[in-house]
Amino acid sequence: MASDSSVLPDDDSGTVANLVSYLRDGVNNYGLLGTGALENRPYWYRPERQAPPRVLTQNGSRDGFTFRLNETEARNIHNFDGLYDVAVNNTGLKALLAYLNSGVAERVVRNHTQTRQGGFAKLGSGTLKELPVINVTDMDDKMVTGLADLFDALRETDRRDGDCEPVINRIDAVLQQTL
Repeated sequence: MASDSSVLPDDDSGTVANLVSYLRDGVNNYGLLGTGALENRPYWYRPERQAPPRVLTQNGSRDGFTFRLNETEARNIHNFDGLYDVAVNNTGLKALLAYLNSGVAERVVRNHTQTRQGGFAKLGSGTLKELPVINVTDMDDKMVTGLADLFDALRETDRRDGDCEPVINRIDAVLQQTL
């Protein structure tokens, strides 16, 4: 990495040296040497460009995890992970999101997180891919539509800063019928 500084403009303030030192420390302090982030990309600090995910969730939290429908086609970086290859229609996706935001799934997710200092829970992207979820393609169409409608109600309640607990309880009641 020291050779990188020779291609950067030199200045008297030490800015270039500080920048190179910062990037080197990032590689060493966060164990990036030999990882895909460093080996497969020319710059470890730049996320790869990819298609936007259909679902977004934060990768760390003290208050539980929220799974959001990505209708804006926003791309995620750093603090969020995404679900990309969800091969269901929009109604099925909303039903899946109702499950993921339910009290039932909250307990499942809690069992798959890593708790860090101060009660901060981490949900890694590898763990996210392995989470057990419901298969909406095997469910009755009426139940899928009902869960999708409940997800819409949950989302609308959350947008208005309302109490989401009653909606989550209704989702849990529907899920109890199928699980």
